[in-house]
Amino acid sequence: MNLGAGMTGGVAYMMRDSLAGHGYNQHSVHSRPLEVREELWLRLVLRRHFKLTGSPRALQLLSSDAPLPFLRVEPLRPPCSITETWNATLASVRRHEIGSMESLQPVPPKEPVLM
Repeated sequence: MNLGAGMTGGVAYMMRDSLAGHGYNQHSVHSRPLEVREELWLRLVLRRHFKLTGSPRALQLLSSDAPLPFLRVEPLRPPCSITETWNATLASVRRHEIGSMESLQPVPPKEPVLM
């Protein structure tokens, strides 16, 4: 895997298990644990994703009390802060209020789901 080769901006969120044994381009990027605010932001995005798609994987992640199993992959020298990176995404999510976790109802998938 050549994840992050030439990455100069933005961030990628990878499941911890998906990086195990595969590595990433350590000349361009590094992995970091999530900050508390990132976890909250990712949960907002996952709720929106679940609402739109009925994703059983998103529901599984949101239903757990455990921290999300993600790592942030970012350039060695990020051009801006994590907050600045997230501003556009958060603005979009806020425009489309997604409700609380209690209101989430599973939406049956249209096709079989492979995990």
